[in-house]
Amino acid sequence: MPDLLPGHVFRMRIDFGSSRPDARRLFLVAAFVFLSGWCGLRLVYATPMGEVADEPSHIARAAGLLDFDILGHRAVIGHTQVSGLFVNDGVLRASLSEFRPLRHRLLTPADRARAAAIPWSSGPPVYFVASGSIEYLPVLYMPGALGIAVGRLIGLRPLGALYLGRVFMLLGYLTLGALALFIARFGAVLLFALLSLPMTVSLAASFNQDGMIIATCALAGALLTHDPATRPAFRWLAAGLLAIMVCSKPPYGLLVFCAAMPVMERGLWRRLVAAGLCGIPATIWLAVMMRTSFVPRDVTPYPAGPLWPGRPGQMFDSIDVMANLHVLLAHPAQIVAIPVRYVETYFNVLVAEFIGDLGWLNVPIPSWLREAWLVALLLACCAVPLMQRRGARRWTLPDGGFTLSLVLASVIAVCLSLYVSWTPVGATMLMGVQGRYFLPLVPFVPLLVPRPSPRWRASALPAPLSAALGFVLVAPVLILSAVDIAVLPAVIRHRFW
Repeated sequence: MPDLLPGHVFRMRIDFGSSRPDARRLFLVAAFVFLSGWCGLRLVYATPMGEVADEPSHIARAAGLLDFDILGHRAVIGHTQVSGLFVNDGVLRASLSEFRPLRHRLLTPADRARAAAIPWSSGPPVYFVASGSIEYLPVLYMPGALGIAVGRLIGLRPLGALYLGRVFMLLGYLTLGALALFIARFGAVLLFALLSLPMTVSLAASFNQDGMIIATCALAGALLTHDPATRPAFRWLAAGLLAIMVCSKPPYGLLVFCAAMPVMERGLWRRLVAAGLCGIPATIWLAVMMRTSFVPRDVTPYPAGPLWPGRPGQMFDSIDVMANLHVLLAHPAQIVAIPVRYVETYFNVLVAEFIGDLGWLNVPIPSWLREAWLVALLLACCAVPLMQRRGARRWTLPDGGFTLSLVLASVIAVCLSLYVSWTPVGATMLMGVQGRYFLPLVPFVPLLVPRPSPRWRASALPAPLSAALGFVLVAPVLILSAVDIAVLPAVIRHRFW
């Protein structure tokens, strides 16, 4: 069966003029579904419920859909204003039944048995605090909500239904990711690496919608690899997908303008306006959530930081968004300086979180595995200019510079969004930024990497050299994805069980 040999699958003698699915594309799709699906499924059941970043509030967002609670509600608990949704009491209890901060010890089989025995409530829905996730558009939670509903329909108790909801979230992620790998004209190896990272797979195997967001961005990025002259609808389909994502994560909104390329083609301003119109739904959703559900982060009263342009030492009792915007307007240079300062200071931490600090960023993967994945990502970037197929978008310097500017601006936007909404007023160092927040930007890296014309044929290289080069670029991701199947669940079990 010579067609299945790695050297044949990845050698770059694939006919760029062929419109039929080639072996390389099908192999990457199958490898992703099998390896990431297997690893994700093991993480679904190895990770205690609630032990992925912010998962309890994401569960509330998904479960709220079953009670048709879409917008959420503000409430005051004690002296703190919160936001949340109404869900079945059994779901609320089950979602927190394995959460370690409420146990202060390792999980035992007896703990899981007690959690699994929690019944569904026949009473009215109860209030489930979901501050921090309530603002997200619930579309990407639909697989999880469907899993919970199916679980109850087939007779599972709440905890079992929640684990089935995780499985459905994983299936949604695998579907979007496989489609992205199948249709990408170039950059498929980098997308494969992104979708197989320990952090990405861990998020995909939970209720945290970031896994679905990353897969959605991967699909949008794959659509944008097509030549808009032959597939003009693909750019607007990508813009639509990004618009859905931006309803949950507004700081990534600038990525929608990738649909306006090529920048040197006539009608650029018309395309920029059309891309900007894709942001209208996100603007409407954000306005509605600010009106109905958003609450500022409550903190202990503190004096304003040194950047505050008002009265020195003025006291604040919350993270004041408008006051922090005032800070940035008073110090425009800080719009760039604050993100740069943070990245320089915490670069190593951000890289670790980008590749794989699991749980609530409290379960680091082995350092050797993290370093190996970093090398695999760099090699996957090298594959971008070498592996492209017929119908690929032509690279130009203006397009590459435009994409780079959008990616860098998105990095700044992500940082500033956490500065205004999460950082004490007037501080010189922002708070709350995590490495995983930059994962949705990776699918747009292939658009800025210089590539030869699609008419260039790598078959000009000697066959043994092209086969060896293809194997070197792809094999690390395949090997590490297989290694993760054993290592990641073991790391999780050692931490929680």
